[in-house]
Amino acid sequence: MLRKVIATVAILALLLIGFAAFTAKREPALTARVVELTTIDEKWFGVGVLVSNRTGHVYAQLIGHLEVWDGTHWIFCPDRPGAESQVNSLAPHRASTTHYTFRRFAPGMRMRLVIWADRSRTHLEDSLYRLRLRLFGGPPEGLAVSDEFAAR
Repeated sequence: MLRKVIATVAILALLLIGFAAFTAKREPALTARVVELTTIDEKWFGVGVLVSNRTGHVYAQLIGHLEVWDGTHWIFCPDRPGAESQVNSLAPHRASTTHYTFRRFAPGMRMRLVIWADRSRTHLEDSLYRLRLRLFGGPPEGLAVSDEFAAR
């Protein structure tokens, strides 16, 4: 009888630890910080963004888009970058600067850059990742939002 109680308590403890680990708040895998703003000409400006990988995984295909502040919330800007210095992959625990060129906006307009990246996962890892997103929400793992900057 005592063995059954100990086994039951051990199983419950493992389930609780597993649930806590599965639902724990995690630090973002990627971070982004604007390190350079340049005016190219009257139609274009450049943004240099330092993207840091805080994980032990390689992330690939860093893709960026702008969001602009409309006074109440951030909205997606449909303009695609005119040019970019694409980084094909970002090694574990490393940082790299990526440069994007966008059409100019009105001076003082508040903007931020959103960076998307992906890493390879096993089928089981991918299934657990999607399940965690469905159950508990939160931003995707390969998402980094830069600090805010103003158009010049």
